[in-house]
Formats: sequence, C-alpha cells, structure tokens
Amino acid sequence: MSAAFDLGARAPPQAGLYVDLDGSLIATDLLDESLLRLVRDSPLSLLSLPVWLLQGKAAFKDQVASRVELDVSTLPYRPEVLSYVREARAQGRRVVLATASGQRLAERVAAHPG
Repeated sequence: MSAAFDLGARAPPQAGLYVDLDGSLIATDLLDESLLRLVRDSPLSLLSLPVWLLQGKAAFKDQVASRVELDVSTLPYRPEVLSYVREARAQGRRVVLATASGQRLAERVAAHPG
C-alpha cells in the first residue's frame, strides 16, 4: 500500500534563531566587560574577587553584575550577527538570546535598540 503526501500544501514552520550573546552577538564576554568596568570604577574590589569565586561561578557573576552598570550601547556588537538577527526578525522568526551571563544584563542587551 502506498501513501501520497502533498509537500507543497503547507509552508514548513520557520525555526527559531538562537543567538549566543558572549563571543557571538558581541565580540567579547559580558563577564569580561563587567570585570573591567568593576576594576576601573572600584580597584579595591579586586580583593573581593577570590571570595566571590569561592561561592561558585554563577554567584561570582551575580556579585560582579550587581556592582556595575554597563552601558550596553557601547558593547562591541558584531555587525554581521546583528544583520542576521534583523533579517530573521523581519521574516517573523522568533529570536532567542542565549547566555550564561546574568539575566539582568542579558535583558538589557536584548532590549537595546538595533
């Protein structure tokens, strides 16, 4: 017994686009950017870094992120990745920003115009 399939009847659903933040959307890493800002603004915080790191990497990232205010507009975005994201959004695709960075910073990057 054979079956016939009409492959042209429906357009396939468009897959979502998952974009890694650190090293892909931006050329650096948010943790690195945050650490540089923290040390620049508060050099004595260097003494606290080992203590925070003993609490685990996630806690370390939270400690650093809670002490800095990054201007997400100055991050080194990769223009070719931004262009690809814009194309995907124009096509109606769902775009997901994936990162191991803190949620607060990731949300700010995601909300950044452009």
